[in-house]
Amino acid sequence: MANTIQLKRSSTASDTPSADDLSVGELAVNTADAKLFTKHTDNSIKEITGSGTIASQDADSVNIDGGAIDGVTIGTNSVVTDLRVDNLKIDGNQLSSTGSSGSQRDIYIQPNGGGTLQLMSHNILVGDINTDVTLSSYGTGDLTLNTNSGTNSGSIVIADGANGNISLTPNGTGSVVLDGLSYPQADGNNGQVLTTNGSGTLSFTTVSGGGGGGTIASQDADSVNIDGGAIDAVTLGTNSAITEAQIDLVHIDGFAIDGQAASYGLVLKANGQFVARIQSTSQSAGGGLYLYQNNPYITFEGATGDAYETNLKVTDPTADRDITLPDATGTVALDESTGMTLNNGVIALKNGGTQSEVRLYCESSNAHYAGLKAPAHADFSGNVTSTLPSVTGTLIGTANADAPATTTSSSDADHVLINDGGVLKKITPTNLGIGGGGGSSLTIQDEGSALSTAATTLNFVGAGVAATGTGATKTITIGETSNADTVDNKHVSVLSQSAYNALTPDSNTIYFITG
Repeated sequence: MANTIQLKRSSTASDTPSADDLSVGELAVNTADAKLFTKHTDNSIKEITGSGTIASQDADSVNIDGGAIDGVTIGTNSVVTDLRVDNLKIDGNQLSSTGSSGSQRDIYIQPNGGGTLQLMSHNILVGDINTDVTLSSYGTGDLTLNTNSGTNSGSIVIADGANGNISLTPNGTGSVVLDGLSYPQADGNNGQVLTTNGSGTLSFTTVSGGGGGGTIASQDADSVNIDGGAIDAVTLGTNSAITEAQIDLVHIDGFAIDGQAASYGLVLKANGQFVARIQSTSQSAGGGLYLYQNNPYITFEGATGDAYETNLKVTDPTADRDITLPDATGTVALDESTGMTLNNGVIALKNGGTQSEVRLYCESSNAHYAGLKAPAHADFSGNVTSTLPSVTGTLIGTANADAPATTTSSSDADHVLINDGGVLKKITPTNLGIGGGGGSSLTIQDEGSALSTAATTLNFVGAGVAATGTGATKTITIGETSNADTVDNKHVSVLSQSAYNALTPDSNTIYFITG
């Protein structure tokens, strides 16, 4: 009989030899599990699997490394816990890519031909937790979202390409509803705007003042661009201040209002009429504030807002006028109690208890003045008015009436002024009996020498002299002298120029001719 060779062995199921049980290359067998073991050079125990058929391996644990598996149903009797095909891994309920870089990490699900990819769930989540998600078409095609495979369905279409539109198209008579607001199914007329009925339904409506070229609802609520059209009955800056506004040629920025018209500056109107214009000094028409209308004025409200104001007005000028305020601090007195008022050509100069006075200063640094002062109260018996003459000249007062030199010639005086019952009149020296007729004068001499002073009266002394005549002609009769010699009677006659011309002069008579 042949000899029997027996290996180290165990008949206990799942029993495995230890490293101390075997030498390197020595074999051991578990007869219950039908497994063969050996010791490796690294002192580990290795199970020996055969290279024959799967039937020769353990049915509960088959290791396949290489080759090909065709026409096999995997996981029929028990679930495969981990399946890896190239760069795809199926583990649990997760399909993932095992690629290390680039496109290797992408996952492509591609139906055959024109087949449809169906995700059989009523709830689909896209993206990783707490990360942004992008859903786009592959290539240059549009992205369309609809229902029922596009049958009897509305759609949302995101058009491909630069400046493409996003179209929201309801099915049939359906409406686009955004945040509870139902938009109209059709476009309105040119110039109409969207309005609400207060119940969530929007419609196109024609409003006074025109409309825009689109709806604000179609734009970003935080950034609305309005280019053209009209904005009416709108309150600007209610919730937050508008930082800048440009309306035609008026620019409002910060606290500045800038009228950008080169020739008119900033113009203010009321009811279509010019009220004021503010203009820079650089403009040809000159700078400043211009007020218009029939009665332009500036109104000042006092510390208390009430029905009483102070209006600064001007009379319609007939030429350009300049009013310069003084470079000084003070109060312009224009009231009715004290100060100066000008009313209808009358200047009223009132005071606080002293006589009112007007001072006219000289041309040299205002070093001297001539004052015109009102009389004291005690000197008044009523109001008085002094009227200046309508000629050029110098007024003579009581202080300078005696200053000029004295004259004795009537030719030095054209006339003198006299008071006739409160009326000032003029009279000539001839009318006063001063000077001789025909412009001649009478000179009184003593034996050929003129007396030292001019004479207005001739006094004839002596018993032989008689002065007679009640009219304009006076007769002076000089009788005989008491001397021994007899002298012819001599006569002195006073008569008018016309009477003198009518007679033949007597050589023995002295004639005085009146004016």
